Amino acid sequence: MKNIVKKLICLTAALLLIVALPLSVSAQSTRKSYFQDDGHTLDNLTGAWTDATLKEMSERLQLTVAIATVETIDYEDIGYYTKHYYKKAGYPYTDGVLLLIAMEEREWYIYTKGDAYDYLTDAALDDIEDGMLPFLRENDYEQAFMSYMRLCDEYLTMGREGEIYRGSFPWGQHILLALVIGVAAGLITVSVMRSKLKSVRPRREAHEYTRPGSMQLTSSRDLYLYRTVHRRPKPKDTSSGGRSGGGSRSGGRGGRF
Repeated sequence: MKNIVKKLICLTAALLLIVALPLSVSAQSTRKSYFQDDGHTLDNLTGAWTDATLKEMSERLQLTVAIATVETIDYEDIGYYTKHYYKKAGYPYTDGVLLLIAMEEREWYIYTKGDAYDYLTDAALDDIEDGMLPFLRENDYEQAFMSYMRLCDEYLTMGREGEIYRGSFPWGQHILLALVIGVAAGLITVSVMRSKLKSVRPRREAHEYTRPGSMQLTSSRDLYLYRTVHRRPKPKDTSSGGRSGGGSRSGGRGGRF
């Protein structure tokens, strides 16, 4: 009797294992990875390394850092497509950044949400775009993704440490502006000095043009021919909202390559 019970228990456990194993495999296969290469841009080994790198970054920063490639977006708006792709991907962190590449349309888009939206400012996105776009145009996706990951890691880490990247100081522009101001100030000074060298100047008062004793006034009065009225509108109370609406902080940019 005991042997029969043991056999029934073992049989039941085996049946449960057989049923649970396909479910586990199915769940793992449907879970979105941090690197989803449906556009077939990288070989399997490089793709696995890219996914592992993105996973390490995401866990360390507690932000989703992801890349996805698709064969086509059927010529939909890529910003709209990327935003909904991010929502449906099932990433473990709500806040994050996603780079999506549409192969047929040759378009790219970087979507940012939450803290990643705050940390990846326009200046940071400028640098990311400038770093990866030349590689995308040459179809060198491995180098493009490496540039994207390196700069995202740098600027998101700065944000987590309390420092938001606002861009490097434009020394060249400021030096040029200072030179223009200096030249303008010099020209004004020279013009003033030249005006003082003139021996004849226009007179402001009419009596300076008359000879003494040549004209006598019997009466004088002031006549006001014009009146100038200045009207100012009554100020109204105004208020402005934040950078984004709908209660969520999200944005992004994209283009063609």
